[in-house]
Amino acid sequence: MENKDQSQNIGVIVAVLVLLVAAAGVVWYFMSEVDLDNGADTEQMDALDPDDESEPTISEFVANSPEFSVLADALEATELVEVFDSDAEYTLFAPTDEAFAVLPDGELEALFANTERFREVLLYHVIEGSFSSDEIAEMSEIVTLQGASINVSDAPGDDEFITLNESAAITQVDVSVDNGFIHVSDQVLLLP
Repeated sequence: MENKDQSQNIGVIVAVLVLLVAAAGVVWYFMSEVDLDNGADTEQMDALDPDDESEPTISEFVANSPEFSVLADALEATELVEVFDSDAEYTLFAPTDEAFAVLPDGELEALFANTERFREVLLYHVIEGSFSSDEIAEMSEIVTLQGASINVSDAPGDDEFITLNESAAITQVDVSVDNGFIHVSDQVLLLP
């Protein structure tokens, strides 16, 4: 009878050990997937990490931002989407839909009708390389991808903003994307 009790005890001990090992495996799995400081899933945290390589490109950011729907259509019409999806770094002075809306009557339609001219206008908003607003503020003139230069100055009475060609204000700066920076412009820069 004593052997039977001992074998039952050993069976119970083995069962408890199996459960402990299984529990340890479950705990290890959750420890690797959850940040215990705030309960956030590590995959979600990686998606929000600004240093994560999955930041959108210039084209992706523009296409997914409602304030740039005209610019997104323009990039597509002028076949520039692939350029701004590449690994090359650029800085874009991005005019908003409101900026396109204040163009002279018929100008936007004329640009869409003449995609070669529109492409030149869009390239006039781009500089090669990734430049923050602080770096741009130190420049007095920038050569664009189109080839013509843009004059840079401080906005009158406001040291926080940059003005391009003495008229277009940069209203939002340093939008970091995977392949450069976007600075939001309140005007479309037309070629000189």
